[in-house]
Amino acid sequence: MVRFRFFIQNFLSPPAGAITAFCFILSLAGLPPLLGQNVSIDRQDVLDMLKDASEDVRNHFYDPNLKGLNWDALVDETKKRIEHDTSRYQMEAEVFSLLDRLQDSHTFFLPPGRLDKVYFGFEAKAYGDEVRIYKLEGKRPAAKAGMQLGDRLITLNGFKVARSNYLAMKVFYRYIRPVSAMDITYARGQDPPKSIHLQGDIQQEPRHAD
Repeated sequence: MVRFRFFIQNFLSPPAGAITAFCFILSLAGLPPLLGQNVSIDRQDVLDMLKDASEDVRNHFYDPNLKGLNWDALVDETKKRIEHDTSRYQMEAEVFSLLDRLQDSHTFFLPPGRLDKVYFGFEAKAYGDEVRIYKLEGKRPAAKAGMQLGDRLITLNGFKVARSNYLAMKVFYRYIRPVSAMDITYARGQDPPKSIHLQGDIQQEPRHAD
């Protein structure tokens, strides 16, 4: 079974001093388990993911010194936090945070796909030091709210958007801690920044019994 995967693609150059996933994990503290969720089974599942991911990094990361990190100690700390977490979201965020410590845009954790998908209808990427909208879906919430190609993202859900952290934000909100709504502040040209609340379109994927 494929439990996780590394996402290898040339999105951004490795950032120096980027905001790590710890900022996001703080917002997860105290989240209750999902309805019907078996926490003990989830915990073992995520611990298995941690083991596989940490060994893959140790064996295949381009820098054999792992950027000077005490990798074994960090993995052990992550394991201890997972053993005390109370929801799968928190546990998966711990693994995401561990890999984010490498500060390498080619290496990060994506958990198994979720059945319900949320669509906001825009894609953004870095242009220089700014993050701008480069793709819009006409019938999705972003376009309906008035966003346009070239708009510059300033904040997402209260976090400042920058070249150095947008990829981590995107992965976190889309895969680690999916959200059904987003508060976005953006700017267009010389106009004052504008804040909007986007309610995502939720699409339920077919459930297949084993």
